[in-house]
Amino acid sequence: MPLQVSMQIRFANRQDEAPVRALLESQGAALDLAGADRDLRNLDQNYFGRDGLFIVAEAEGEVVAFAGARRSESDAEILLLNRLNVDKRISLSSDRCGKISGTTDGDTLEANDDSTDSAAIKKRFLAIVQNHAYQMDYKKVVITAD
Repeated sequence: MPLQVSMQIRFANRQDEAPVRALLESQGAALDLAGADRDLRNLDQNYFGRDGLFIVAEAEGEVVAFAGARRSESDAEILLLNRLNVDKRISLSSDRCGKISGTTDGDTLEANDDSTDSAAIKKRFLAIVQNHAYQMDYKKVVITAD
């Protein structure tokens, strides 16, 4: 049965690194923190320090979704969205009318009847990343996340 939750979207901090990795591992990922997944060891340096952002959705004190985007190493005009993950158990609380609140810009998003909750969260994350790209004068957002 899906979790029924209300969630808050916010910028990640160092304390979120372990919960982000735990979420991936709970979904069967075998993380290589010395290799391909080393960006998850220091979010400040690897995302915020590279003109990017890393955001999490938190429900009842638990990280249940996240997105990370940072400047491309090969083209400074491109923002790469290379992390996007939502806990597969998530379902928005009916008492919140399908709304997700976001502290990054104060907006809320109403989930459409024809979308899944996971899709609504991803849509909100993409909107935040696109807003960041606009604010930082990136010319393009490229999605490399699965």
